[in-house]
Amino acid sequence: MKKGKVALVAILAITAAVATILIIVKNTTGKKDAVDEEYVPIEDFIPVYEQLTEAEVKAGGDGVYGLDATMRIIKGLELGRQKAADFKEYLDCMARQDYEMVALDVIEAQKEIMPVLQKMYVLSRDNEEMDGLWMLQQSAAGAVEDMESDAVACGILTSVPITAIGVGHTLSNVFDSYSKARDLKKKQAVELQETIDDYTVAIQKYWPVTLKYKEEWERLCSRKDQAYLDLYAGRNIESYNGACKILEDYPEDRDALLIKALSLIQGYGNNTGSQVEAEQILDNYIALYPGKTAPAYVLKGMLANAKGDGDGAFSYFDHAAIEYPRQAESLKDMLDAYINRPYFIRTGEGLYFQMMYKSTLEGYGYFSPNFQKALAYQSAGRLDKAAEEVYMHFFRRGNQVVQDYLLSDMEFCEKNLRESCGSAFGDLSGVDIKVNPKFRVFGKKKNRISITNNSGGTLENVRVFACYHLTDMFPGDYIVEKLETVNLITNGDKHTWDSDFVPNEEIVRTRAVLVTDSGINWIDGETTDEDEGVIENVKEVF
Repeated sequence: MKKGKVALVAILAITAAVATILIIVKNTTGKKDAVDEEYVPIEDFIPVYEQLTEAEVKAGGDGVYGLDATMRIIKGLELGRQKAADFKEYLDCMARQDYEMVALDVIEAQKEIMPVLQKMYVLSRDNEEMDGLWMLQQSAAGAVEDMESDAVACGILTSVPITAIGVGHTLSNVFDSYSKARDLKKKQAVELQETIDDYTVAIQKYWPVTLKYKEEWERLCSRKDQAYLDLYAGRNIESYNGACKILEDYPEDRDALLIKALSLIQGYGNNTGSQVEAEQILDNYIALYPGKTAPAYVLKGMLANAKGDGDGAFSYFDHAAIEYPRQAESLKDMLDAYINRPYFIRTGEGLYFQMMYKSTLEGYGYFSPNFQKALAYQSAGRLDKAAEEVYMHFFRRGNQVVQDYLLSDMEFCEKNLRESCGSAFGDLSGVDIKVNPKFRVFGKKKNRISITNNSGGTLENVRVFACYHLTDMFPGDYIVEKLETVNLITNGDKHTWDSDFVPNEEIVRTRAVLVTDSGINWIDGETTDEDEGVIENVKEVF
């Protein structure tokens, strides 16, 4: 962080008490702010306001809330505001949210912002000169979020009321720049200033509320990190105890339930008491998260295997394989702050957390129901059936929302399913794969990927997943891009894709997973700095 930013945050903390008094004085001098007035939502605001009011009534005053649900709303609304093109699109985002179990003070703080957003909406709708108010609101909110990040980085907690002067000063700078750039009539200028004042007051109330839960979330995630580390290292007693302690404070935490059950299965799978406890945990999970049951069914299949119930295990694995694609959107909730924590990309341990967490969401690696079935078939000597399950895994993942860690899936097969994967991974000798990361189309930089089929046969249903390793990424980490599926590439033909994936960082290495009806292969090679750099090393995995 820049020294100037650190100094600013420190000054804000010291002067906060004075600023709070000033704001109180301002709000008691006769002018009522937006949240004190009788608010009547207009048509476009009614659905959101009714949802918030209903959630407020349900939350009541008992203080019970879900930290996951609360963080999902906080992060979801922040993300929605960043991506929305206008007020209506943001309102639609708000209306789609699930406010069940969200903390009462977060709902109340969000309701207090509604009248101000409505004022901005009406001003932008009725005044051509103020058609940029949505962009202004985005800039103002973004500036406050930047200030929040600085405060957290400096270790300033919510016990210090830094928002009073800091938020006011930050918003004032943003709004002043906008006002100076617009030629507003006197009445419009007055209306805008009143709206700006109301917005500042509302944000000053909302900001410390959200920061409080973000800090609580960070503390919880640190505890999850340790439990995941113990699980990764095979310390099943420690991971079990860590999950138990988390569940004492957060009885419905999704991660902790799965960690606890997996600790029991891995460490004490043959113990009857542990089997009963794991079964109860997973049944409880399924009851709590009916829309996110796929990982629990994978674990129930592992548990059935540990009990010697092969048929029951396959039934659970089949159920999970059906549910993963169906539940893909709800499972892969990228609004979950746990998978957006910045340090994940900086350490090998962080990448492990991310991989482990995402594997439960997407059904790959250890949590792949197809891989679990393949392992069982391999143990029984049925290598053809094991190979079929491997292929089904890649087919399923290729059709899901994302294809993260496809290369780790290849490595999982090589490590655990080597003897049975020969027929799953086809022979693509004679297929020429080239990747040019510096190709230009009408002056615009593209990643050109071409396949020339000289195999003597036809490639059918060709799916290509390009995997990019970028500068400063941890070894083994890749960004995966799914290219458009091609029905046929006949012998002697060439097909070309122009990818719009143009990262800010340099592409250090490109690999790809190629899935056709005849098998699965990967592409392995090195990029070059030349304008016509190519990769043409097709490698069979087994």
